[in-house]
Amino acid sequence: AGQPGRPAEDREIVSALVDGISNLRSAVRADGNLLLSNKIQPLVEMSDRLRSESELTIPMVALCHDVESFGVYTPVESQRFGAGVEHPVVVYCEVGNFTSVQDGNKMWSTRIKQELVIYNATGMQIWPLKSNATVFNDSAHTRRHDFYLARRISLPATLTPGGYLLKLTLTDEQSNRVAEATTRIEIVAE
Repeated sequence: AGQPGRPAEDREIVSALVDGISNLRSAVRADGNLLLSNKIQPLVEMSDRLRSESELTIPMVALCHDVESFGVYTPVESQRFGAGVEHPVVVYCEVGNFTSVQDGNKMWSTRIKQELVIYNATGMQIWPLKSNATVFNDSAHTRRHDFYLARRISLPATLTPGGYLLKLTLTDEQSNRVAEATTRIEIVAE
Protein backbone atom coordinates (compact mmCIF):
# COMPACT_ATOMS: atom_id res chain seq x y z
CA ALA A 1 0.00 0.00 0.00
CA GLY A 2 2.95 2.34 0.55
CA GLN A 3 4.35 2.11 -2.99
CA PRO A 4 5.54 5.62 -3.92
CA GLY A 5 5.01 5.35 -7.71
CA ARG A 6 1.27 4.53 -7.53
CA PRO A 7 -1.46 7.15 -7.77
CA ALA A 8 -3.39 7.85 -4.54
CA GLU A 9 -6.48 6.20 -6.09
CA ASP A 10 -4.61 2.90 -6.62
CA ARG A 11 -3.14 3.05 -3.11
CA GLU A 12 -6.65 3.49 -1.65
CA ILE A 13 -7.94 0.47 -3.61
CA VAL A 14 -5.07 -1.72 -2.42
CA SER A 15 -5.48 -0.43 1.14
CA ALA A 16 -9.24 -1.18 1.11
CA LEU A 17 -8.62 -4.71 -0.21
CA VAL A 18 -5.90 -5.48 2.34
CA ASP A 19 -8.01 -4.07 5.19
CA GLY A 20 -11.07 -6.06 4.07
CA ILE A 21 -9.20 -9.36 3.88
CA SER A 22 -7.42 -8.69 7.18
CA ASN A 23 -10.72 -7.86 8.91
CA LEU A 24 -12.33 -11.00 7.44
CA ARG A 25 -9.48 -13.17 8.71
CA SER A 26 -9.69 -11.56 12.18
CA ALA A 27 -13.46 -12.11 12.39
CA VAL A 28 -13.19 -15.79 11.40
CA ARG A 29 -10.29 -16.40 13.82
CA ALA A 30 -12.16 -14.71 16.68
CA ASP A 31 -15.26 -16.88 16.23
CA GLY A 32 -15.30 -19.77 13.77
CA ASN A 33 -19.04 -20.26 14.35
CA LEU A 34 -20.12 -16.88 12.97
CA LEU A 35 -23.04 -16.79 10.60
CA LEU A 36 -22.01 -16.30 6.97
CA SER A 37 -23.59 -12.82 6.97
CA ASN A 38 -21.33 -11.84 9.89
CA LYS A 39 -18.27 -13.43 8.28
CA ILE A 40 -18.66 -11.43 5.07
CA GLN A 41 -19.42 -8.12 6.83
CA PRO A 42 -15.78 -6.93 6.45
CA LEU A 43 -16.04 -7.57 2.70
CA VAL A 44 -19.32 -5.62 2.51
CA GLU A 45 -17.63 -2.73 4.31
CA MET A 46 -14.69 -2.99 1.90
CA SER A 47 -17.11 -2.81 -1.02
CA ASP A 48 -18.79 0.29 0.47
CA ARG A 49 -15.40 1.93 0.90
CA LEU A 50 -14.39 1.20 -2.71
CA ARG A 51 -17.76 2.31 -4.08
CA SER A 52 -17.55 5.64 -2.26
CA GLU A 53 -14.15 6.22 -3.93
CA SER A 54 -15.51 5.52 -7.44
CA GLU A 55 -17.10 7.95 -9.88
CA LEU A 56 -20.58 9.18 -9.02
CA THR A 57 -23.06 7.64 -11.48
CA ILE A 58 -26.71 7.93 -12.48
CA PRO A 59 -27.64 4.39 -13.60
CA MET A 60 -31.35 5.18 -14.14
CA VAL A 61 -33.46 8.23 -15.01
CA ALA A 62 -37.21 8.01 -15.55
CA LEU A 63 -40.10 10.45 -15.81
CA CYS A 64 -42.85 9.10 -13.59
CA HIS A 65 -46.38 9.57 -12.33
CA ASP A 66 -45.35 8.50 -8.84
CA VAL A 67 -42.45 6.94 -6.94
CA GLU A 68 -42.82 4.64 -3.93
CA SER A 69 -39.22 3.68 -3.14
CA PHE A 70 -35.94 2.63 -4.74
CA GLY A 71 -36.78 0.84 -8.00
CA VAL A 72 -40.55 1.05 -7.38
CA TYR A 73 -42.14 3.71 -9.58
CA THR A 74 -44.78 4.21 -12.26
CA PRO A 75 -43.18 5.67 -15.39
CA VAL A 76 -45.12 7.89 -17.76
CA GLU A 77 -46.54 5.94 -20.69
CA SER A 78 -44.73 8.08 -23.23
CA GLN A 79 -42.25 10.92 -23.11
CA ARG A 80 -44.43 12.79 -25.61
CA PHE A 81 -46.44 15.61 -24.06
CA GLY A 82 -49.06 17.94 -25.50
CA ALA A 83 -48.14 21.57 -26.14
CA GLY A 84 -49.76 24.49 -24.33
CA VAL A 85 -50.33 22.88 -20.92
CA GLU A 86 -48.16 22.15 -17.91
CA HIS A 87 -47.33 18.51 -17.35
CA PRO A 88 -46.58 17.50 -13.76
CA VAL A 89 -44.06 14.64 -13.58
CA VAL A 90 -41.72 13.14 -11.03
CA VAL A 91 -38.09 12.93 -12.13
CA TYR A 92 -36.75 9.69 -10.63
CA CYS A 93 -33.05 8.89 -10.67
CA GLU A 94 -30.91 6.27 -9.03
CA VAL A 95 -27.53 7.34 -7.68
CA GLY A 96 -24.47 5.07 -7.73
CA ASN A 97 -21.21 5.38 -5.81
CA PHE A 98 -22.50 8.13 -3.50
CA THR A 99 -20.63 9.08 -0.34
CA SER A 100 -22.04 8.49 3.12
CA VAL A 101 -20.25 9.89 6.15
CA GLN A 102 -20.94 8.90 9.73
CA ASP A 103 -21.59 11.97 11.87
CA GLY A 104 -21.17 12.56 15.63
CA ASN A 105 -24.59 10.98 16.28
CA LYS A 106 -23.51 7.74 14.52
CA MET A 107 -25.88 8.50 11.62
CA TRP A 108 -24.81 7.87 8.01
CA SER A 109 -25.29 11.12 6.13
CA THR A 110 -25.55 11.62 2.35
CA ARG A 111 -25.91 15.01 0.65
CA ILE A 112 -26.65 15.21 -3.07
CA LYS A 113 -27.36 18.44 -4.97
CA GLN A 114 -29.57 18.06 -8.04
CA GLU A 115 -30.14 20.52 -10.85
CA LEU A 116 -32.57 20.03 -13.74
CA VAL A 117 -32.37 21.92 -17.04
CA ILE A 118 -34.31 21.64 -20.29
CA TYR A 119 -32.47 22.35 -23.56
CA ASN A 120 -34.05 22.86 -26.97
CA ALA A 121 -32.83 21.22 -30.20
CA THR A 122 -30.18 23.92 -30.72
CA GLY A 123 -28.72 23.35 -27.25
CA MET A 124 -30.08 26.54 -25.70
CA GLN A 125 -31.25 26.35 -22.08
CA ILE A 126 -34.94 27.24 -22.03
CA TRP A 127 -36.00 26.12 -18.54
CA PRO A 128 -35.61 27.14 -15.77
CA LEU A 129 -34.80 30.84 -16.07
CA LYS A 130 -32.66 30.66 -12.91
CA SER A 131 -30.99 27.79 -11.05
CA ASN A 132 -33.34 25.26 -9.51
CA ALA A 133 -30.65 23.39 -7.58
CA THR A 134 -32.05 21.40 -4.68
CA VAL A 135 -29.98 19.66 -2.02
CA PHE A 136 -31.25 16.30 -0.78
CA ASN A 137 -30.03 15.44 2.74
CA ASP A 138 -30.42 11.89 3.99
CA SER A 139 -29.49 10.43 7.38
CA ALA A 140 -29.90 6.81 8.39
CA HIS A 141 -28.75 4.58 11.24
CA THR A 142 -27.40 2.11 8.71
CA ARG A 143 -25.23 2.88 5.71
CA ARG A 144 -27.40 2.87 2.59
CA HIS A 145 -26.50 0.69 -0.37
CA ASP A 146 -29.28 1.96 -2.64
CA PHE A 147 -30.02 5.63 -3.14
CA TYR A 148 -32.55 7.44 -5.31
CA LEU A 149 -33.99 10.91 -5.74
CA ALA A 150 -37.56 11.75 -6.71
CA ARG A 151 -38.43 15.33 -7.53
CA ARG A 152 -41.74 16.76 -8.70
CA ILE A 153 -41.57 19.29 -11.52
CA SER A 154 -43.97 20.65 -14.10
CA LEU A 155 -42.92 20.70 -17.72
CA PRO A 156 -43.85 24.28 -18.65
CA ALA A 157 -46.80 25.10 -20.90
CA THR A 158 -44.49 27.44 -22.85
CA LEU A 159 -42.64 24.55 -24.53
CA THR A 160 -43.41 24.66 -28.24
CA PRO A 161 -43.70 21.50 -30.37
CA GLY A 162 -40.34 19.82 -30.90
CA GLY A 163 -37.67 17.70 -29.24
CA TYR A 164 -36.03 18.65 -25.95
CA LEU A 165 -33.39 17.29 -23.64
CA LEU A 166 -33.91 17.18 -19.88
CA LYS A 167 -30.46 17.22 -18.29
CA LEU A 168 -29.94 16.08 -14.72
CA THR A 169 -26.77 17.10 -12.87
CA LEU A 170 -25.92 15.61 -9.48
CA THR A 171 -23.17 16.78 -7.17
CA ASP A 172 -22.14 14.65 -4.21
CA GLU A 173 -21.51 17.47 -1.78
CA GLN A 174 -19.33 15.34 0.51
CA SER A 175 -16.90 14.13 -2.18
CA ASN A 176 -17.46 17.00 -4.66
CA ARG A 177 -17.98 14.50 -7.51
CA VAL A 178 -20.41 15.28 -10.33
CA ALA A 179 -22.51 13.06 -12.62
CA GLU A 180 -24.82 14.00 -15.49
CA ALA A 181 -27.55 12.18 -17.38
CA THR A 182 -30.13 13.18 -19.95
CA THR A 183 -33.52 12.00 -21.10
CA ARG A 184 -35.40 13.10 -24.21
CA ILE A 185 -38.87 14.59 -24.17
CA GLU A 186 -41.05 15.58 -27.09
CA ILE A 187 -43.73 18.24 -27.18
CA VAL A 188 -46.45 17.66 -29.77
CA ALA A 189 -49.27 19.85 -31.09
CA GLU A 190 -52.64 18.66 -29.91
